[in-house]
Amino acid sequence: MDSENNLTLAKSQEYISTYYAYCKHRFPGPFSAVRVVAINPEDKTATFELQVTPSMMNGMGSMHGGAIATLIDDCSSFTFVAITGTDWSVSTDLSISYVSACKEGDTLVIVGKSSNVGRKLMFGEVSIFLKNDDGTTGRLIAFGKHTKYILKKPSKL
Repeated sequence: MDSENNLTLAKSQEYISTYYAYCKHRFPGPFSAVRVVAINPEDKTATFELQVTPSMMNGMGSMHGGAIATLIDDCSSFTFVAITGTDWSVSTDLSISYVSACKEGDTLVIVGKSSNVGRKLMFGEVSIFLKNDDGTTGRLIAFGKHTKYILKKPSKL
């Protein structure tokens, strides 16, 4: 069983590394700094970190809601790739709840979960937390749900 789990983890890491490199190349910018921290195929989760930069800020000095939405979109997509290997899909629904603010320089911990994958649709959830100075996960910043339609077109990665 352990060797099967290691194979799944290795495959997941390979998928996400390839997809992530592709996204960083195609869409350079502040979100190319998202770092994969952990992939757990058993509970269908992937964990990421990102430091909030000036380009992600709104005029009130907190992270812009659109930046949070992009982060939820990207990290749920990365999670789907890591857990399912499905790398060609499009969003059909994205809902976000903003709970608290974060500021420039804060480090965020983003946890994505692939909650259900069918023949045509994938459903996922993402929670964004502030990372405390001691490295523990802090208060909830936002959470979202993401539905994606699985395309039959093969990947160009």
